[in-house]
Amino acid sequence: MNFRIFRSLRLVLVAAPLLLTLLWVSGQASMAQEDSPATTVHLAGIAPTLAEQLATTDGPVSFLVVLDEQPDPEGYVARMGLRSADRTTKGQAIYDYLTDFARTSQAPLRAWLDALGIEYRSFYIVNAIEIQGDESLALALRARADVSRLAANPSVKLSVVGEPAAESRADDTLVPPPDPPYGIRYANAPM
Repeated sequence: MNFRIFRSLRLVLVAAPLLLTLLWVSGQASMAQEDSPATTVHLAGIAPTLAEQLATTDGPVSFLVVLDEQPDPEGYVARMGLRSADRTTKGQAIYDYLTDFARTSQAPLRAWLDALGIEYRSFYIVNAIEIQGDESLALALRARADVSRLAANPSVKLSVVGEPAAESRADDTLVPPPDPPYGIRYANAPM
């Protein structure tokens, strides 16, 4: 009988440290999970005016999707040794760089939009895409990791300044038009 007690005691003495070690390791793992940051979903910024417009409009709204990755033309000119190049060469090199940069960085987003059948317009100076969409599309775009922010694209109406109506004057003399602004004269734009 003493032999059975001795064997049971020996089993407890061997198993207890092993059991305590397993409990300690599992406790450390669960605390590490609690201390680690939760998986966060990327949510790009949205302009307040666009958010309001999307919330209050039933139809599609025009807005700009500004990508996270933006070009660095000055860095490109320095890397390529074009600082002392003539204006035409430098201009063509920057144009090529910007268009290639936009084509490459926008490719995943444009493929996604194509797969959804959404029309868009791509811009290369600011790496952005114009889209017509609703609130659900805006939310889906905000969740993309390659999108930095959504900006409003307000409709701007230009009015053409017409010729002043011919006013009849007592002395029938015409008032000469005012001098055109400096920029129009400098560009030799037709009047």
